[in-house]
Amino acid sequence: ELHRSAESALQRLGFSATDADKAVGTYSGGMRRKLSIGIAIVGRPRIIMLDEPTTAVDVVGKRHLWSVLQARGKDQSAIIMTHSMEEAEALCTRIAIQVKGRFRCLGTALRIKLRYGSEYLVEVVLDSSKPLDEQVLALSK
Repeated sequence: ELHRSAESALQRLGFSATDADKAVGTYSGGMRRKLSIGIAIVGRPRIIMLDEPTTAVDVVGKRHLWSVLQARGKDQSAIIMTHSMEEAEALCTRIAIQVKGRFRCLGTALRIKLRYGSEYLVEVVLDSSKPLDEQVLALSK
């Protein structure tokens, strides 16, 4: 059963029979990420935790990994840590945002975007002892 589950995971992730027989040390960063996701989904656990699951994966590979993760069963949950809002939107029904080690908000991607997505606060502190035009010019570079 476990062997069949492992083969199924490798196949869903796009590993060829040749890839499966190679030493992991020969894999690219993207292939290692795919393998770690494969290991996480073997046996269909109820909860998987993934940290930056698509780091070092090319765009095509990223989309493929997302489709594999989106295909998980209704009885399965994933906790995903990522810096990518695009990835969070693609994979998560609820998103929590953490700032300096503390959770600041929790909600759907749409709710968070509506609440926080359209505003940016930029604070520029200028040195009053230097000419203003030089400082403004320096900001535009």
